[in-house]
Amino acid sequence: MSTDTVDLTSPPDRGVATRLALLAVVTTLVLELIRSSGALLDRAFASGALAAASAAVLTYAAPALLAVVVLVIAGTRTAAGRVSGFPSGRAVLIGTVALGALRLMVQALDGGLRFGLGLATVALGVTVLTLTVAFVAARPNGGHQAALGLTLGLGTSTGLQLALGTWDAYWRHSVLGWAVTVVLVVGAVLLARLIRTEVVGGRPRRLWVLGPYLALAAMILANPAFAASQDGARLAWAGGVLVIAAAVGFLLLLSPTRLTSGFRIASAVLLPLAIVGAFWWHGPWVLVCLVVAQATAAVALATALGSRRSAPPTLSRTGVVSGVIGLGTILPLLGYQLDYDVPLGFPNTWVVVAAAVTVAGAGLRLRTPAPPGGLATGPAGAPSGSGTIRPERVPVTINPLRLLVLPSVALAVVGLWACAPTDAVPATSTNASLRLLDWNLHYGVSPATSVDLEQIARTIEAQHPDVVTLQEVSRGWVMGGGADVGTWLSHRLGMQMVFVPAADRQFGNVILSRSRLSEVLTTALPYGEGPQQRSAISATVTLAGDTPLRVTSVHLQHRSENTATRLSEIAALLAAQPTATPRVIGGDLNAEPGSVEIQTLTGAGWLSALDVAGGAAGARALTSPSDVPVARIDWVLGQQVTFTDAQVLTAPRSSDHLPVVTTVAVAP
Repeated sequence: MSTDTVDLTSPPDRGVATRLALLAVVTTLVLELIRSSGALLDRAFASGALAAASAAVLTYAAPALLAVVVLVIAGTRTAAGRVSGFPSGRAVLIGTVALGALRLMVQALDGGLRFGLGLATVALGVTVLTLTVAFVAARPNGGHQAALGLTLGLGTSTGLQLALGTWDAYWRHSVLGWAVTVVLVVGAVLLARLIRTEVVGGRPRRLWVLGPYLALAAMILANPAFAASQDGARLAWAGGVLVIAAAVGFLLLLSPTRLTSGFRIASAVLLPLAIVGAFWWHGPWVLVCLVVAQATAAVALATALGSRRSAPPTLSRTGVVSGVIGLGTILPLLGYQLDYDVPLGFPNTWVVVAAAVTVAGAGLRLRTPAPPGGLATGPAGAPSGSGTIRPERVPVTINPLRLLVLPSVALAVVGLWACAPTDAVPATSTNASLRLLDWNLHYGVSPATSVDLEQIARTIEAQHPDVVTLQEVSRGWVMGGGADVGTWLSHRLGMQMVFVPAADRQFGNVILSRSRLSEVLTTALPYGEGPQQRSAISATVTLAGDTPLRVTSVHLQHRSENTATRLSEIAALLAAQPTATPRVIGGDLNAEPGSVEIQTLTGAGWLSALDVAGGAAGARALTSPSDVPVARIDWVLGQQVTFTDAQVLTAPRSSDHLPVVTTVAVAP
């Protein structure tokens, strides 16, 4: 092991651009890993909410141990000969190399191996980012440098998601997926190698703020699908605004003389208000809130990390702080998502607002104890006499660092092409009948613990459908890997999309069509016994001869004991259906053949496609769970229509449900 000694008197302060670039690349890698953990933990969720929550907590608490392991291997020692609790450049390099190796291994895996190794990679990623931030923030101007690097990473992550259409390289086994992964890993390792000889002392006092900051970043600040679904704007434009917002925050921190105490206090107040606005407002105001949130979060982070202690932390303290950061990352995300299975008793958005308040509160602490002699020292070492942390004055040579925002901007420009809107579809179908496919996508996560949107698209494409009704469609849910599944499929298949929120604006039902959808209607369904708010979306497709056909995509409550709630939902659904227009409903009704729910529908004159056109095999077909089907809960039903060639597709299994496909014609 190395016998390097920590020098507390002259921490190096060169290579600012290298440190910022390293932080940006590592942040991009870690945000991708945090998004991946949602889909990985879905595997544990199959055993129940408690199993998923336990796996999540264990994964994100693991940095407490991993940080100690990395520091012991690095072997940097204090003057007393003990292993230092402060990360040296050597420790950052060792952690980055290990992270890169695991990340490359995960790229080639699926199933149980990806689940275990993937969660280990998430834990190590949080560890490496924590050590890197601590390493950067422990020097003069370090708080600003760390905040600059993290903000730059948010912009780079957002730009990369846009360039990939929000389907992360993590889930792609293609050449593109491997290329993106290799570039990020090699870039991180090379940048870490450049700072490997740097050894600094001291420590940031409020490093724990990194946890809730990462939670906000993964869910909101670096989530273009969230911005698009909340705002209703096109994905490319909404994501582009997030990239610009990150650039604004970055450039704001490059002018620290503007960051007066009043400005910092205003930022701390505005941050949680902006998060509230992003959740509760609609339209362009959402993007305004996101710009404000991005800039104010950067200011709060710089303030929180700008306070340092001269003494290095002990090994155990660094481990504890790393674990706190991990838990601070997952608990807001976990609380928000679990509310949809185990209701919290209050709006789950307040969990995310609480994370914003935590970050803002850390940014309000502007005082620090004076050093020996009774005088506080400013960033340049000059006594201030007040004990107040003055804005860290970043050297004027930092101005060229403005060019570091260019990669994220370039990626966003690529995203304008990758997320370009679908070409206009014809006003009417050319056929007198249409092929319809219904599928519950389980937010894009398969039983093999993968998010393979290309496989989903090919499965749909192979059936040559004119209309697709989808349920459990994610638009930025961390549980679905952060992808905007609906928009991605719309672009990939060249079909028009209409979306209606269900649990929230990042999760709901979709109709895709090769011809124009008109008279779009959202039907809010009764909440009943919960635990999720459900909805249906209906639209009219015009067949050849100007014959209208009403199509609905719906998802009913899922708990077996919720029969009364499902009957109320069915009553509301049928009340919204036209009486004179031929109509078809596709959806996950969470009801089996012979149930009171299905009897209610058939008693009202609705015909089941599988039962009337699927033959004996169709009548016996099962749809859930897809790996070992035991129930038929996915249905296509119609009135004033005829069905032919109805079947359940048994492969590939890209969701925990199997799709139902049929041909629909208007009855003469």
